[in-house]
Amino acid sequence: TADEETFAGQGRCVAQAFVDAIGIDELSSAVTPEEIRANPDANFDDFGIEVSEDGAQALYDGMTGCMDVRQALIDSMAGEQDISPEAQDCLAQGFDDALLRDAIVATFTGGADAIEQDAELASRFMQAIAPCVQIDATAG
Repeated sequence: TADEETFAGQGRCVAQAFVDAIGIDELSSAVTPEEIRANPDANFDDFGIEVSEDGAQALYDGMTGCMDVRQALIDSMAGEQDISPEAQDCLAQGFDDALLRDAIVATFTGGADAIEQDAELASRFMQAIAPCVQIDATAG
């Protein structure tokens, strides 16, 4: 179907962004394509890959050319919790470009807990989320 083709195209594009940002030698010495396919939710730390700040910035830039990174983050959050469409719209407005870049780059360089480990970034992230959580609390 067209959706499957779009998803496959995004996957190829993101994979190329990873190769361009991290480098084929580092990736191939750390992980095989089969390991990545077997662990689609794994992060760089899981594979022993260290990502530099420059590499993370390049990866973020590459990914934004492939997909709507803001929507992917919201979809990920919605997958972990039941978030209403109204709250998802609120999140889309709350995650400005700078916050989105900083949050994604931090997870690339510091792992899944990177946002919580950076007090300033965590504060900015929570300020963006708080009004949206209140929307869900009053709707429920």
